[in-house]
Amino acid sequence: MANFNQGGTTVQVLISARTAYPNAPLFRVLAAPGSGLETAADLAGVPVGIAENTIIEYVTERLLQNEGLADEEIVGQSIPAIPERFQLLMEGQIEAATLPDPLAQSAIEQGAINVIDDSAYPEVAVSVLAFHTDSIAENPEAIRAFLRAWDRAAEAINNDPEAYRALLLESVQVPPNVQETYAIPPFPRAEVPTEAQWQDVNEWLIEKGQLDAALPYEESVSAEFLP
Repeated sequence: MANFNQGGTTVQVLISARTAYPNAPLFRVLAAPGSGLETAADLAGVPVGIAENTIIEYVTERLLQNEGLADEEIVGQSIPAIPERFQLLMEGQIEAATLPDPLAQSAIEQGAINVIDDSAYPEVAVSVLAFHTDSIAENPEAIRAFLRAWDRAAEAINNDPEAYRALLLESVQVPPNVQETYAIPPFPRAEVPTEAQWQDVNEWLIEKGQLDAALPYEESVSAEFLP
């Protein structure tokens, strides 16, 4: 989001779409089957398969930092394609990788070790719905109606997730070995990322040379349209 707005505000976050909950992470740092790696400390100096300059890299670094690893102990190995990252992990060609659920859960079912995931530090992972500022200015009521419908859908899924398993399997690529066991995650209701979350991502982007200076929270995130 911050990258989109470097030259001026063109998009705004209007609602959080997903966030990590207990037993429902978005991303997991996994160790390969048989690697003997079990804790974050075991990953000191071990290359972790990631996609550079993405939320995968950000979450990986923040999770391992929160678990006590120093910056110089965190080593990323760029493997942008998620299927390739999964395959290399399961074959033991890389010792660790960060993967999204439900693919990560599939890996665990096949012997991968869940070293750390963002349910332990839910502030580091959030996905959002963002809209172009022109659309916001030109169609505010349509956007309000859309977000009300989104919130009603979130409420319905949260109240009876199993009623929507068939729809999930039609809409999302869930690996066959977890299609019946993958726990449909809860969805956040009427919230946006906090200013602290926004600032932390900005600081990380600046550290990576992807952003020149922090962008004002209120210009890129708005709670005005929340249901």
